[in-house]
Amino acid sequence: MIKLFIFWVLITFSVIVFAGDFKAKELLLQNEEVTAENLEIWRSIAYSYKENNELAKAIAAYQRVFSFNEEDYDARLALARLYLSNQQLDQSYQYFQLILKNDITDVEAYLGLARTEKSRENYSESITFYQSVLEYLPEYFPALFELANVYIFSDQLDDAFFTYNRILEIDNSWAEAWSGIGKICWWQGKPFLGLQYYKKALELDPENNEIIAEYENIKNEVDWNVSVKYFGQSELEENYKISSFNQQYSVSKRITDKFYLSSKSFWQYAQKDQNDFITERYYDTSFLKSNYKFLPNNEINFTIGGSISDSTLTVIDAGWSTKFNWKNFKISNDLNFGNEYFYHWEMVRRTYLGNNLKIKWINTQFVGAYQIGQIPDNTISRKSGQGNNSTSNYNNFLNYDLGINYQVSDFPTVKFGGSYRFMDYQYESSLYYSPVDRKIWGINGSLYLPWKKVFLYLGGNVNLDNYQEFETNLDSEFGVNWKKFSVSIGFSNFINQYYESKSLSLIITGNF
Repeated sequence: MIKLFIFWVLITFSVIVFAGDFKAKELLLQNEEVTAENLEIWRSIAYSYKENNELAKAIAAYQRVFSFNEEDYDARLALARLYLSNQQLDQSYQYFQLILKNDITDVEAYLGLARTEKSRENYSESITFYQSVLEYLPEYFPALFELANVYIFSDQLDDAFFTYNRILEIDNSWAEAWSGIGKICWWQGKPFLGLQYYKKALELDPENNEIIAEYENIKNEVDWNVSVKYFGQSELEENYKISSFNQQYSVSKRITDKFYLSSKSFWQYAQKDQNDFITERYYDTSFLKSNYKFLPNNEINFTIGGSISDSTLTVIDAGWSTKFNWKNFKISNDLNFGNEYFYHWEMVRRTYLGNNLKIKWINTQFVGAYQIGQIPDNTISRKSGQGNNSTSNYNNFLNYDLGINYQVSDFPTVKFGGSYRFMDYQYESSLYYSPVDRKIWGINGSLYLPWKKVFLYLGGNVNLDNYQEFETNLDSEFGVNWKKFSVSIGFSNFINQYYESKSLSLIITGNF
């Protein structure tokens, strides 16, 4: 007990003496120039400021040392690092370059320049400086890990993969390198392979919470995903009203890294009131969709579905999807063709060919889509110079959309944009919506706000067509996310001069 008391007294005395000595030196130097005799005192004061995270004072003190001797390596390096910590990147770059002018082999200067360019998001320059570090110190792990991160930031995932592998070839006990490769596999659409790397990482570091969380995220992707949606809907047109209760069940499962299946089943009970005559309708449709990945960033899919209530195939569809990323550009394209039973109230189907293109650059996204096709022999109203003649014929159609939106902020995610849509059928029909030469211009916006376990989505658009008719659409959803499942409620409302639709939904999704 006496020894412990003496030890405590000595420690306290040392701290008081050191603090007093530091304060005395600081007061002593306030009005003094740097000289050979007090140079080390200035240096110790500057270092103490740096250790106390008083960056501005530390910079000022080291500047005094540097002014006394511009060849002072310690002052140059300290100033370069302090400016970097203080996000004064131009000054940081200048002092690291001063070091290299005297010694082009200085690894600390190359490392500092790499970090400076990384902070400025000049990733190609940062990569060059990291490579210079590794030319002199090929097994310097901090530089290897930081280089892998810069490759990731610049969307050079293959190079990041190679860099993590290089770390493991030197020392395969780095859990962060195993998990880094696993994350890249995940991002490249290979979750099963990614899980193998994460398992190895957890063997080496089983208490790493970050690795555990990432591992669980990938497991969710390969688990069964189940979604249930119940929604009531009312549709009102000039001569009819439809009220319906709808159920939608979805199941998806990734079988391998290249192959996954999804299934959806839709059931509806509806009442249609037309001219005071009420018709009841039970309708169902279910489909199975398979996706297969081939080559990098390419995927083919096939969908087939049918209805028990209507005793017919409801969809046969095949498609091809491809993606391409280059620096800040992300391009995706989906091409599909098929035949679908698209309006069950009048048992109308169509054959189609469609394409959907998305181009994203930083926060701006462009969307272009088109669909062409034909509706088989159905009743149509054929326009002629002598009036409208009811006849039966094939009805060709063309629809296309152009849109652009800009993401204003990341949190909350706020987007605004504009759109143009063209819809044209060769003939008008009384059986299904078939506009002729309709052009629609619109503006839209959306907000997504996650907060802890809850989230809120609001989206809407206002449109005006070439017949000077307005239409508005509102979508909203509020929900709660748990570890394995989420629950949300949503509301949608669409209104134009001739048609109105409202729906209220309950959505439950989970992974098992």
